[in-house]
Amino acid sequence: MASKHLYQLCDTEDESAPVIQWCTECKIYLSKDCFQYHTNHVENISVRLHDTLRESQVVKQINPTDSVKKIYWKSTKKVRSRITGIACAKENYVLICRNKPLTVSRCLPNGNIEKSCKLDGEVFNICVIDETDEAVVTLPVVGKIQFLKYIPMEAGKTVATFPHPWGITLCKEKLVVGTEKKMQFFTKDGSPLHIVDFPCVDTTAICYMQPGDINQMYVSCKSFYAITDGGNILYKHSGPSYRRANGICIDRDGSVYVSSRNSVVKLSKEGTILDHNVLDDYNAYGKILALAFNRTYTQMYAATDGGKKLTVFDIR
Repeated sequence: MASKHLYQLCDTEDESAPVIQWCTECKIYLSKDCFQYHTNHVENISVRLHDTLRESQVVKQINPTDSVKKIYWKSTKKVRSRITGIACAKENYVLICRNKPLTVSRCLPNGNIEKSCKLDGEVFNICVIDETDEAVVTLPVVGKIQFLKYIPMEAGKTVATFPHPWGITLCKEKLVVGTEKKMQFFTKDGSPLHIVDFPCVDTTAICYMQPGDINQMYVSCKSFYAITDGGNILYKHSGPSYRRANGICIDRDGSVYVSSRNSVVKLSKEGTILDHNVLDDYNAYGKILALAFNRTYTQMYAATDGGKKLTVFDIR
């Protein structure tokens, strides 16, 4: 999956290093350190440096002050059904929602399915409650959320919601469930609290949700929004008409990652685009749905190829 140029020998250093640039004037590949030296010592460098060959072959141009962390393919596992939600729990457990067999599966860190649990309806999304070793999933067809114990993988109680619950997250010690232009709040044990209107213009439901700072959440409908827990929009990002925002995950620094068609966009918590695609290969993964980081932020999991595969990425 990785570019054939990505870990080739750097042309100006006698060591293997990630290639990030091609100098059209000097006709050489450059690693990060060489790029910084080139920038400081070669005249008119701005007109000589270009992204290496094409987007699908190497990572994009970076500034000397940018983080060197990128996301590289590690492995891909095919599944028999469509993955729509992913959550990472304690002990490196990876939980995936598989919509057709009506199951949640617990995977090992390498993506291999270890154990599954059948639920009371078609599942879509999932979040984790650490204190009780529980996960909560949305069942949009039957209009419920359902609890399960993810260590023994045992299904628990169901709780009725508004019609067609899709997204779910844990925000400020409350479960928050999303549907079209509405969010419903519950206590962590499933007691209903209140419903909040979400004044977006999208006609699609809130499918993916993640907590942000103390008073905000990130949600994706067709567009990506940062909102308050009262439903007020802080900012919005919209892609071209053929793209829609899907999965969301957040790194330890608060940067936000949003899957959109075949790419993963990186945003600052304030909404500035930091990277239009953090993945190592622009066209290799098909439509990307759910995303999740593990608890140490050393791996990212993605539902790729329209959810038919679980792809594991290393973060370096």
